[in-house]
Amino acid sequence: MPFLNLVGGYNMLLQLTLALLLIFSSFPLGVTGNTMDQEWLLHPVHTGNPYIEEKEDSGQKCYIKMIKIRNHQEVITPPETEANILYYGKVKLGSPAKEYAMLLDLEGENKFIWVDSDGNKDYGRETKYQIFKSDRYPGIEVYYSPVPLAFQVEYHFKDQVFINPLQMDLPYLLLQRAGFDDYLILKTRTWLTTNLLYYEEEIPVALVDLNHNGTFNDPDDMIYFDSDYDLNFAPQEGKKLKEAATVRLKSRKRLKLDYQFIPEKLTIIKDGK
Repeated sequence: MPFLNLVGGYNMLLQLTLALLLIFSSFPLGVTGNTMDQEWLLHPVHTGNPYIEEKEDSGQKCYIKMIKIRNHQEVITPPETEANILYYGKVKLGSPAKEYAMLLDLEGENKFIWVDSDGNKDYGRETKYQIFKSDRYPGIEVYYSPVPLAFQVEYHFKDQVFINPLQMDLPYLLLQRAGFDDYLILKTRTWLTTNLLYYEEEIPVALVDLNHNGTFNDPDDMIYFDSDYDLNFAPQEGKKLKEAATVRLKSRKRLKLDYQFIPEKLTIIKDGK
């Protein structure tokens, strides 16, 4: 059954956050009039999300299995736990895709997950998140985290490495009977925003990672233009990136966009380029 992930106009905190971000992002990194490319810093937002309709099982599917965590090549420093055997899984995030691992204790009375947030295989100082059994699926063993999991994700641009904070929701972890694979689903909670200024026209913008791989610039990811300036990105204000290389503004001017440096910045290509 599809579920709706709604944003903002009803969330005063989100509106205030957006307003502040838009004010402070109103100055480009480099621009001279409209004759040069304009680069606009993007800001991660971890609250709410532009309006998206998705299937309940959408997200990145990560299979998990049991491993011995002591002297394991994938665990340089284990988390603080008396357990010797934990569930282990990986999620692929960033550009190029990098594996970030997770360890899960699902055997004790309280269930926990540790995330290798920077992908260095060291869990010694990583955050421990408690996960809980869901009441939504009677008869099967399903868990979820009420708190998003935090990552520090890498993006490589030529000779530069950009690190972006990324939060993922864990709405669904399924433990199945013998002979079936156990897995969890991760969904990108974080989205990006900035405020473009083009020929004195101000355009609040949001970017959404629709396929939950943490990149924000895949052809089927979404970009939203807040055309009515209500700090609320509605469905009709969104386009897939593959359809938004050139965008027509309210003023009828055309805006050419370059998405290659996302999630660091969004580029307006200079006139006539």
